[in-house]
Amino acid sequence: MAAQQDAFGPAQAFAHLARELAEQPDAAAAANRIVDMASKVLGCAGASLLRLTDKSKLQLVAGSDLDLLTIAAATANAHDSGVAKQVLQDRVVVLSNDLRADPRWPAYTRELTARTSIRSALGFYLHLDNVGLGALTLYSDRVDFFTPELRTAAGIYADHGAIALARAMNHDEAANLHIALSSSRKIGIALGILMTTHHVSEKDAFAMLRVASQHAHRKLRDIAADVAMTGQITD
Repeated sequence: MAAQQDAFGPAQAFAHLARELAEQPDAAAAANRIVDMASKVLGCAGASLLRLTDKSKLQLVAGSDLDLLTIAAATANAHDSGVAKQVLQDRVVVLSNDLRADPRWPAYTRELTARTSIRSALGFYLHLDNVGLGALTLYSDRVDFFTPELRTAAGIYADHGAIALARAMNHDEAANLHIALSSSRKIGIALGILMTTHHVSEKDAFAMLRVASQHAHRKLRDIAADVAMTGQITD
């Protein structure tokens, strides 16, 4: 516990964590770094970042121990219950410091503790500006691992993780929008060239691009870029 206190005590330590997380280039890298650092800094056996799919199933976005945490997610989905599931459904912090004795999800805890070494878990709902980002769930192979002191530190870490993840997701969204707009412009230019050159409608010009894309096994936007550059569809 002393190592955990040293890691979280000084303000400089939190500043280092914030910088480390904020420097990730995209959402996938941020998610992986969040779970890796959580596991190492907090000393827990594992950490995962999960979201709910459209069918209300847990999706493992990142995990510090993929074998262990894939089993944990699959068990939660099989029984439609568990720490992460409750975190995401109720948008609250959920603690179970002794899973074998926890009465809230008997089928889930029975299978989870039989199949894995997980004995306690702590989950946080990650959000920023009322936008849900997922659940950060921490696991330990020890009962009563998550002391009040450690829960406070983990909560602060979860807030840093939410900020870093939101930033990375915004960056991804901006990059994807730029790509979409660029592709849209190229397609528009290509359609105009084909309509003028071949005296066809916009619909027919788009069909020409689509057929060329299928025949060449290339993306339509790449075919459009060639047309915009050369003025014609090439094989």
